[in-house]
Amino acid sequence: FHGSVDGWESGFLPGPLIPEGRCPEGTGWMLFSEGGGEAEGYGSFSFTAEHCSRVVAPIPGGAQGKMAAGVMVLDFGEGDILTLGYWGSWKYIGDLDTGEGKAKAQQSYEVLEGAGIFEGAKGHGSMNGVFDFHRVLFDIRGSLVLG
Repeated sequence: FHGSVDGWESGFLPGPLIPEGRCPEGTGWMLFSEGGGEAEGYGSFSFTAEHCSRVVAPIPGGAQGKMAAGVMVLDFGEGDILTLGYWGSWKYIGDLDTGEGKAKAQQSYEVLEGAGIFEGAKGHGSMNGVFDFHRVLFDIRGSLVLG
């Protein structure tokens, strides 16, 4: 499976407002994104995504952190939906208070479920990309075995 995601960050939820049990302990915030993309052999899709995130350590000019409990839904239309669970790490160069800067993220994913042509799908892989608290660009690569 190979696809690309082009979207934007559509929401932010600070740690104290996250519903109990949704994120691992120590989560600083939830980040939401949406947009579109293209997958080789499957065509275009829309997507929504959300994940829990936290700072692990400050670095010169920014911070590095972890993301967990991520869920990305790829909707190819006509009932063909692929749902991925993801987790990983990020490195941000910029000002976390203002959001001025860019982050690089390295994530792993696992297929959680599918519908339509993706019913019974299994697979895993990586999602790597950049975001800047506005735009989200990712490359998705891995295995996909249809059920």
